[in-house]
Amino acid sequence: MYYIDFNAITDEHLEGEWRVHNRTFNRSDVESIFAKAEKHSFLKDGVFKLSPSDVIGQWSIKRNDDLVRRPFLSFEVGSEKAEALITRLSYTPDKSKCQLNIYFSTGLELVLLKELVKD
Repeated sequence: MYYIDFNAITDEHLEGEWRVHNRTFNRSDVESIFAKAEKHSFLKDGVFKLSPSDVIGQWSIKRNDDLVRRPFLSFEVGSEKAEALITRLSYTPDKSKCQLNIYFSTGLELVLLKELVKD
């Protein structure tokens, strides 16, 4: 796997449909819409969609935490607001797949996979 530097992560890296590969509940609410979703779609202009519930909301990358110095994601989906630290963003050597690891402030950890379109 090749890792993308935290300072280099852009919206374009995240845009697309991500499938939940693994989830870990560390004191988190298993009924959260983020915990139950099978797909997380980061769309253009900050639009975010969770499936299969088809709940639509907003997402953005934030970079104002001087202590951690890692970007985090801010979500407003349905009635829920959440933040998740990006702990890893990587892709396979053949650039066919991308993996995103995020850790929510609630303790939920998700490993998301995205198939990349080859030119």
